[in-house]
Amino acid sequence: MSTGGGNRSFNLLSSSGPLVLPPVYFNDTPAGDYITAPTAVTFTVDTTGAMDPLGNPLDPAQGVYINGIPTWQGWDPISLANYQMTNVPGGNLYTITLDLPINSGNPGGEPSLITYKYSINGADDEAPSNDNHQRYVRALGSYTMPTDKFGGQGTSTLSEPSFGNLAIARAAGNAVHVTWLGRPGVHLETTSSLSSPINWTQQYLTDGTNLTGPFGNMSANLPNAGGNLFIRLIHPGL
Repeated sequence: MSTGGGNRSFNLLSSSGPLVLPPVYFNDTPAGDYITAPTAVTFTVDTTGAMDPLGNPLDPAQGVYINGIPTWQGWDPISLANYQMTNVPGGNLYTITLDLPINSGNPGGEPSLITYKYSINGADDEAPSNDNHQRYVRALGSYTMPTDKFGGQGTSTLSEPSFGNLAIARAAGNAVHVTWLGRPGVHLETTSSLSSPINWTQQYLTDGTNLTGPFGNMSANLPNAGGNLFIRLIHPGL
């Protein structure tokens, strides 16, 4: 079975007997990929040298807005009145904090991968149509996104990984220092041997719901009394 164009399809290879299709996630979003508690998310954009898609200079003094959260609004100052960002005094940064609801029509909650776009003067002028930013909400309750660059789609936000960047180093005492890019629904597993069958120990307290860090950059010291310690980062739904 495959998914494409917003629909699902499968090839009927035999007409004999019943056909049972494999289970799928609603909206192709695994469990753990939803914001399951009210979360205040702060967005910041740097408008230095802001230009429209045609290369014309834009003046942030006309008003800077965000669109797409939790749903898309019209591209005009009136429709975006509740999404106007506030200038950080002394510079070209604009910020806004938006409360994401637990459920905006999606079973399980709001997806943690959110799509949005900035605007100057309310027009769709940050980038060509449908060229948006995408980032993950990596903590519940409150979360501050990394600063975006106006017109910076594709340089950072569209390539933001779901999770990863696992790194391991020695720590003081009988411990191993581990760092990674995490989020809710993702946690560490450990084992002392890779011989089959492998018995992985679930380190649930390293899940992004329990352990948080700036921009999802998390760290933990894992005890290791000696011998081998193998570590991996997993998302059970993927």
